[in-house]
Amino acid sequence: MKTKLTIVASFMFASLACAGQDSITKLKKNAIYLELFGNGGSFSINYERIFFEKNKIHLCARIGYGYLIPLLGGKNLSLVPFEVNMLLGEKKKFFEAGLGFTYNPELYTGYYDDGYNNGAHFEYHKHILFLRLGYRYQGAKGFAFRIAPMLTLLYEPDIIEGVWYGDSSQKVSPYLGLSFGQAF
Repeated sequence: MKTKLTIVASFMFASLACAGQDSITKLKKNAIYLELFGNGGSFSINYERIFFEKNKIHLCARIGYGYLIPLLGGKNLSLVPFEVNMLLGEKKKFFEAGLGFTYNPELYTGYYDDGYNNGAHFEYHKHILFLRLGYRYQGAKGFAFRIAPMLTLLYEPDIIEGVWYGDSSQKVSPYLGLSFGQAF
């Protein structure tokens, strides 16, 4: 009788101990991955860190080094993508939403003519803003995969010496990013 009581008590204690644990799987906090056609251009290498987790919500930030190879001519570019993402889900499958900024160190030259022969050259950067909505899979052993349609906003200001002149050029384009990597 004591043996049966001990076994039953052991099972009850074990089930109570398990019930007190969080049912949401904690993700590995760091990841390194390769992204194709994302906010780092043709390809990018990225480091990501989860900095907040609560229930089904995970917030993370990333930085990377990307390279753009233009298909229709033009100059190859080195890019630096930054992004903040929210993952919503549990265990291995997540909805992902993110807002990113890609720094383009390349300097471009523009020309402004006010119609009174007071034209001037000015320099500017073409930086890119990204909105990402997609799917992420992150396995228990760390394999990470994501696919995300993105909207990009390429912004080219018409600014001379800090004074705003007329319209700016804004181009909105859809992209589809694909990432493979390892979380640790």
